[in-house]
This record gives sequence, C-alpha cells and structure tokens, in this order.
Amino acid sequence: MANFKDSLQSFRNHLRSLDKVEQDEQTSPAQEQLIKRKDYRLQFFDYSTYGYYFVTICTQNHKNLFWDFTSDPDSEEIKYSLSDIGNTVDKEINKICDFYENVEIDKYVIMPNHIHMVIILKENYEDENHEPVKLVPTIGRIIQQFKGSITKQIT
Repeated sequence: MANFKDSLQSFRNHLRSLDKVEQDEQTSPAQEQLIKRKDYRLQFFDYSTYGYYFVTICTQNHKNLFWDFTSDPDSEEIKYSLSDIGNTVDKEINKICDFYENVEIDKYVIMPNHIHMVIILKENYEDENHEPVKLVPTIGRIIQQFKGSITKQIT
C-alpha cells in the first residue's frame, strides 16, 4: 500500500510541477501547443502492472468522427448513431481481449470525438509458487496496437 501512496504522491507532485511551467515568450504557436499539453503519466510507474486503468483517447483536432448526427425537421429531434469509423472503433475495442489474454475491457463509451475505456490488466499466476509472471503488455502497447489497427482500416 505504501508503494501506491508513494506513486500517487509522485503523480500529484508531477501535476503541480507541470502547472508551474512558464512559457517562453519566443516560442512558435506549434511549440506553445506542445507546451500546453500535459503528460499525466507517472514518470517511474510500470504501466504493465496489474490493475484498473482509465484511458481517454481523443481524435485529432477534436473532430467528431465517431458519431453521425441526423435531424428530423418535423420534430426538431436530433438523432445520433455510430459512424462507420465509430463502428470500427467499437469492433476493435471488443477485439483487444483477443490479442491479450490478460487484458479485459471493463467498460467503455464512444463519444463523438473521444473514447473512454477502463482497461483491466490481470495478474497472471504461472509458476509453482504462485508468483506473478509478467506476460501483460503495457497500456501504451495496447493503445498503440488499437490505434494502428483502426488507422489501417479507415485509410
């Protein structure tokens, strides 16, 4: 438990330090965008350890790619459904567990321009002493494979 508390405190300190970063007056607009983006990852945390991870993935420039919107002129009601890209995303989320046996998607929601997922990395007991054997990929590797698969299908 102390390790988790130390990691949490490290994360909080990291967030505070990011808030204090001042921008250089001579930076380009592109550099300013990079400076404004905050990295919420813990610097020394092993993202392949078992546990629950809340992940958000946004579309480039926050474009509404995942939903189709239609309106009924008579009732002024707006209806929405997953777009073709949104359906591809849905299908790929459900395939993650097929690629990684120790990974489970607990919950997910596809919004118009982003996705939220709760990813569970399960502990794997393999040896005779019931010691965990590290066969779980990192969260970064899971997301990289997920995004790459979608990109190949829609381009």
